[in-house]
Amino acid sequence: MKDLNEVIKKRESRPFGFDHNYRVGPVTSKPREIVKLSHPPTGREMTILSDQAGIQCYTGNWIDKIPGKDNSNYMQWQGVALETQCYPDAITVSKKDSAAFKEGQCYILRPGGKPYKH
Repeated sequence: MKDLNEVIKKRESRPFGFDHNYRVGPVTSKPREIVKLSHPPTGREMTILSDQAGIQCYTGNWIDKIPGKDNSNYMQWQGVALETQCYPDAITVSKKDSAAFKEGQCYILRPGGKPYKH
């Protein structure tokens, strides 16, 4: 398990943070657990299941004082987006985990897993 705050602080590139796609395994016929986020001080947890081969992790690297709810401002690294998907370059690289569709095919996302409560 890794602490995202500690990993971000150690990065040398600017801006600090993540905007990367990570391989989490091959495309599967059934969703499996690929990521678990937790916040020990509050006990909050979120588990992400997916049948996809990759997950994009973005930590708001370029966000700076964007107006938000109730007169607040959204600042850099105040959130994390995790997007399950194929690899960004899957159409040219991976034949096994291809993101290409033939004429008449479509992709249907079937959400599932445990409801999120906070």
